[in-house]
Amino acid sequence: MRKTVHLAFAVPFVYRNSIQHLKQFCCKSCRYSRTQSYVVPFYITMTTEKKQTQAKESLGTNPSSSQDNSNKPKQESSESERDFGQETSPWSLQWEQKLQEFTNYFKNIKLEGVLDQAKATAKVLWANLAAGEALSRGEPYAALQLIVLLLILREPGSTDALINFILGPCTLITGLSILFKAAVDLGKEQLTPWPAPVPQSQLRTEGLYRFVRHPMYLGVVLASFGFSGTTNSSERLLLSLGLLYLLIKKVEVEETFLEKKFGEEYKSYREKVPYRIIPKVF
Repeated sequence: MRKTVHLAFAVPFVYRNSIQHLKQFCCKSCRYSRTQSYVVPFYITMTTEKKQTQAKESLGTNPSSSQDNSNKPKQESSESERDFGQETSPWSLQWEQKLQEFTNYFKNIKLEGVLDQAKATAKVLWANLAAGEALSRGEPYAALQLIVLLLILREPGSTDALINFILGPCTLITGLSILFKAAVDLGKEQLTPWPAPVPQSQLRTEGLYRFVRHPMYLGVVLASFGFSGTTNSSERLLLSLGLLYLLIKKVEVEETFLEKKFGEEYKSYREKVPYRIIPKVF
């Protein structure tokens, strides 16, 4: 009976002691794991730093060997790349040589020599501009050339309105004005649509007939081109070109009639005024 009582009281104490031992073991294991988590990385870092310092010291003591070792794989890789380039693209080496020659050429150029050449060329250009007599060297052509180049270099679409006005209404009004003035200079008694002149006609050499022999045709051509530009019609433009060709053929027939009617007077007039429709052109 006493043994059973002692065993009954001993079991809880044994259980409590075993739990305490288990707690102490867990605490020790946690402490060990913590110290290991702090110590192991510190040890690893210290060893790596020590190895790096040893490698640097070895490089400092033998620089030639390190350089040779570092250069060898690069040279081998470059040689292999060149071999590969020669196999695949043989023109790459020629391109590299030309590029090297180009860079060497610019490296050898001296700045002082370039400035001297620029000053010399500027003096020559200024002397060419000042040569000759003013206003007798064809300055209007150079001015027009400069204006056209500036118009070309401007932003696209900035001069469309001006060009449309010049090729459209301006040309139309100019053609109608020339047509009216030529009709007045010719006289209403001699107006006819036929190439052959009227029997009572006289040879006109005044007014617009001093510049071209057929100024009325010039007015008709300009008016037709201006009307096609005003209406933005490519069809009318092509028809205007056809009209110009037709008037050129009509002029040939008309001048045969005029030569028969006026004879030497018309021949001398034709020599004096060599242009048929367009001054300085045709």
